Amino acid sequence: MIAREPYWVTQKWSETLTPFTEGALDKFLPSSVRTARLKRRLVAQVDELVQRNVENPRWATLQNLDVAFRRFEAWFDDRLAETIEATRGATDAALLKRCEHADRVRDDFARLWQGAKLLTTIREELNYSAAASAE
Repeated sequence: MIAREPYWVTQKWSETLTPFTEGALDKFLPSSVRTARLKRRLVAQVDELVQRNVENPRWATLQNLDVAFRRFEAWFDDRLAETIEATRGATDAALLKRCEHADRVRDDFARLWQGAKLLTTIREELNYSAAASAE
């Protein structure tokens, strides 16, 4: 989407409030002076029109690029924030699973330890009973 449309200038608008144009007094001058002044004025007008017609598209393009980069920056910041949030969520979920798994392992270890102690006690009792019967 183009935010600013470049435009082409074909003439300079008068910026004075006088009813006389720049060339109004030229009619009273000699032909050679009149021609030189006209030539100087036309060159100045052409220079100004060229300058404006180069500057207008440049300025419009600069503004459009600025708008495009600002939109991209906003879009990129939004995506980056979403990615960071998703990564935090995944990390939190993995940590929760790890804690749950650690709790289960701890419970299983405690149960197995109790079973091992019970088996050791039973074995000692069996060894004691076998030794007492052999006597």
